[in-house]
Amino acid sequence: MQGQVLTARGNSAGARTVFTKALQIDRDAIDALSGLLDLEIKAGQAAKIRPQIEQALARHPKDPAYLLLSAEVAAAEGIFPRAEQSLRAILDANGAREDAALMLTSVLADQSRLKEAQAVAEKSLERLPMSSRIRMKLAEILELQGLALESQTQYEQVMSDNQLAGATTDMNDAFNTASAQFRTEVGPSEHRDRSHRSETGRLNANLGWQQVRFTLFVQGDPTKHRIQVDNFWVDPRASR
Repeated sequence: MQGQVLTARGNSAGARTVFTKALQIDRDAIDALSGLLDLEIKAGQAAKIRPQIEQALARHPKDPAYLLLSAEVAAAEGIFPRAEQSLRAILDANGAREDAALMLTSVLADQSRLKEAQAVAEKSLERLPMSSRIRMKLAEILELQGLALESQTQYEQVMSDNQLAGATTDMNDAFNTASAQFRTEVGPSEHRDRSHRSETGRLNANLGWQQVRFTLFVQGDPTKHRIQVDNFWVDPRASR
């Protein structure tokens, strides 16, 4: 859709015009509502589009696409009960909805309801055992609870599921960027000092087409650090 292309290019005004025109033709156009919601969230003005989304939901009360938008705008405004209600409605109808499960775990975690978030993630994995995104979310929630060993087990499971096999050239480029940034920010001597204990660092790099989050683990041997690229783990030794 033209609006998404303009958004990706940073032309928010042009994208807004396209989305608005699309909604004038079809007031329930889901792509236009979603695109406009993304723009408003980035601008910190999610409340502006909430009436449109709620009106669309009233016309399609059981449609998961509109329920998800309702949850997104509610979460952006900090109206967590409303977001939770919409997300649970989606999952009650279809427990295999990865997007709803991920958002619900985030909504619960944002309220420090970590045990509940953990339960949602674990239940979702029963239905979607190969979902690396949900497994990574579970690992993060366990880490927030101080359950380092359990968290690391989930990270290792992602690796054993061979998620790396689907890595794209973009992810390889992301890894190279992360490696270069790591070498720049953590010098050799400091790196050696850190090799005697477990450290967790976080790097952020804007690769243009998306924001990618890296999680760096240094454990015992500095040659064994791993960098998480989006939802994949990349072992630096594999690139040598």
